[in-house]
Amino acid sequence: MQEIWQKLQETSLIEAVAMISGLLFPAFATFEKKICWLFGGISALLYAWIMFEGRLYQDGVLSIFYVIMSVYGYLMWRGLIKSRNKNLKISSTSPFTFFIYIVIGLQYSMIGGYCFDNFTNADYPYVDAFVAGFSLMATWLEAKKKIENWYLFLVADGIGIWLFLQKGYILTAILYIIYCIICMYGIIQWKKKIKLLKS
Repeated sequence: MQEIWQKLQETSLIEAVAMISGLLFPAFATFEKKICWLFGGISALLYAWIMFEGRLYQDGVLSIFYVIMSVYGYLMWRGLIKSRNKNLKISSTSPFTFFIYIVIGLQYSMIGGYCFDNFTNADYPYVDAFVAGFSLMATWLEAKKKIENWYLFLVADGIGIWLFLQKGYILTAILYIIYCIICMYGIIQWKKKIKLLKS
């Protein structure tokens, strides 16, 4: 406990702002508020810096992807990028399509882990790749308002808690614990909305 308290006291202002912005992103996304993408973008920019500095390169690249996805998600939710459906609504994907997303996430974990383990000085390359791979798939599904995004985020965030504790990013680990709770809440809320849309 003493060690955790010491690490908290050593937390940088950048990590604190990234954590707060990162917390606001899924909180607003749960309620389909478009402003979620602004907070997601701010958090992602700051976390890109933190992750590259901490030699979690795949999470750094993931954070850059999040910046791009924040713009894409915002434009998608505003209707400025048209989906096949005129008005993007919460829905679920087919079990086969969801399986494909899981396979892609696992493949990235193996390939990304191998590459970063053998060609960089990355810390925890396979775990970092797992979190990155599943988070990439989840973000893509979230932009399309597919409920399965919450399941993939729940898995990635659960593993992320361990990873960030190992690196001493206590606020980030706390953020990921909160993310897991928000994921569970998001699943419940989006299931209700899907049920209402079907009735």
